[in-house]
Amino acid sequence: MDSISGIGLLLSEKHSGKQIGMIEFTPSGVLVFHVIQQGLHVFALKPIERILMENGLQEPLYVKYADLLKRQSELPSDILEQEASFYAEVLNQLEPPPQVRGKTIQAAMVHFKMKL
Repeated sequence: MDSISGIGLLLSEKHSGKQIGMIEFTPSGVLVFHVIQQGLHVFALKPIERILMENGLQEPLYVKYADLLKRQSELPSDILEQEASFYAEVLNQLEPPPQVRGKTIQAAMVHFKMKL
């Protein structure tokens, strides 16, 4: 079975640590939202996207790094790590803290592997 590696922003419940979802930072500069918690629809993460847009993510990464993407086909992992870490910090410092379905969440930059 094939797998892919990536960099993302893991969203979990602050008090229980239960994983809720993840935002994948793709090398093309697109953010992809994934749900982990069973029974949760991806649209439940929409408020997190809005919070990010209000707090620094005014343009997609593929626009922010358009000049770099013209020179090379993908964003390097150090840029993706930097962006994911920045947004983890943004989410973790918000007052009041962000919530998904009434649960306070925390964020962490992660390296992951997904089975295809």
